[in-house]
Amino acid sequence: MNGIPKYEDLAHSWGEPRCPDTLRGVVDETIRDGLQMPYVPALSVAAKCEFLDHMIASGISDVIVGMVQREDAQADLLALLRHCRQSGASIQTWILSRLNSTDIEAVLRLRDAAGIDVGANVFVSFSALRMFVEGWQEQALLGRLDEGLTFARRHFTQIRLALEDATRTPPAAIAAASRLAADHRVTRLVIADTAGVAIPEGVAHIFEFLHTQCPWLRDAQVGLEWHGHNDRGLAIANSLESIACGAHYVHGTMLGIGERNGNAALDSILLNLSSEIDFIRWDPFHAYQQKCHELFGQHLKKLYPFFGEYTFASATGTHCAAARKAIERGRSDLSVLLYSPPSVLSRAARPRFLLSPMSGRGAALAVLEEMGLTPRPAFVDKLLARVREINRTIEPAELKQIIESITPLSRKQSR
Repeated sequence: MNGIPKYEDLAHSWGEPRCPDTLRGVVDETIRDGLQMPYVPALSVAAKCEFLDHMIASGISDVIVGMVQREDAQADLLALLRHCRQSGASIQTWILSRLNSTDIEAVLRLRDAAGIDVGANVFVSFSALRMFVEGWQEQALLGRLDEGLTFARRHFTQIRLALEDATRTPPAAIAAASRLAADHRVTRLVIADTAGVAIPEGVAHIFEFLHTQCPWLRDAQVGLEWHGHNDRGLAIANSLESIACGAHYVHGTMLGIGERNGNAALDSILLNLSSEIDFIRWDPFHAYQQKCHELFGQHLKKLYPFFGEYTFASATGTHCAAARKAIERGRSDLSVLLYSPPSVLSRAARPRFLLSPMSGRGAALAVLEEMGLTPRPAFVDKLLARVREINRTIEPAELKQIIESITPLSRKQSR
C-alpha cells in the first residue's frame, strides 16, 4: 500500500448486502401498517400528509395510504390521495382491499374522486393454517380470487396481489395463486411473511421457487415484492435476502414500527444498501427518520422480538377476528400461532386483544368476549364510534368506563 490506506485496504469483507439491478423501489407502509402498533399516537390527516411529503422528498417510490374496511375512514383516504395528486409527485399510491367486490368498488370510487392512478392492493391467504381457522376451501378461494381479479383488471392499471402468510403456504397453493395473478396480468405479487416466521434461507427458497417453478410470472412481467415482520428479529435480514434474490420491491415502515414486534425497518434496509442505490435522497430521508423518531421512539423497546410488551398484542380487525375464530374452534394454541412464530413463550401465551382507531368489529368482539360480554351489534357500533372519537389505543381500565357509559347493563343482561 502506498500513502494513506483506504478503508477497503484495511477491512477484509466476508460478505456485503447484495443489491442487484432488479430492485426498482420500496413500499412505505408507515402510515398504514406502522400505525397498527399498540398505543402509537394517532395521526391526523394533516400529520399523515406531512409524512407523505417526507416520503416524496426522500424519493420513496410507493406508499400504502390505508385500507377501505370502514366507511367513516374513506374521507381521510380521499384527502391523502388528493394531497398526493396536488403535490405533482410520481409516488405510486395503493389502497388495501379484502377479496370482495364491495372493497374493490370502494377503491375504484376513491380513485375516481381523487383523480389519481391509485393501485388496488388485494390480499388473500392460502395458508392451510389460516384456511382451517376461517373455514375456507382452497378451490372455492381460488374461484373468488379469479372473480376479484377479473373485476379489478377491468378497472385498474395497477393491481397488487398480496399472499398473506405466504411463508407458511405450500408450494402448490402459491403456484396456483400466482398463475391466476399472471393470467389476469396483475402488476405485482407480494410474498408476505405475515407472522414474521421466515429466516433468510427460507426467503431464498421461496424466491428460487418463484423463479424456477412459476415461469408464468416472468412471462407476464409480474413484479415480485417482499413484506416482512420482525417477530423473530430477522425482518431486516430477510428483506435484504429478498432483494439479493431478485425482489423488485421491498416493504417496510420507518423505525420498523407496526403490530406485535413490528415490520421490517425501512430506514435500516435502505442504509444497508446506501452505497448501491441511487433513488433515495438522503438528507430529506434523514429528516423523515428523525420526525418518526420524535413521534414513535419511546415505543421501540416494546417491539423487542419475543420478549417485548407488544409481542402477542393486536388491535387489527382482520387479525383479531381470525384469532377469535381459532378460539371458537377450541384451538387457543392456534390463536397465538396465527400471527406469531412458535417458541417456548408462545406455548402458554394467549393473544392480547386491544381496541384502537384502526380496529373493526372483529377486534371489538374479541375484546368484549374476553371480558365475558356478548354484545348486540348496535352496542359494538357505539363502542367503536367512541374509540374513534378518543383516537388512540384504549387502556383496559378506561375501556370498562366507556362500556359503562354506553350502557350500565350487567354482563348477564348485556347478552
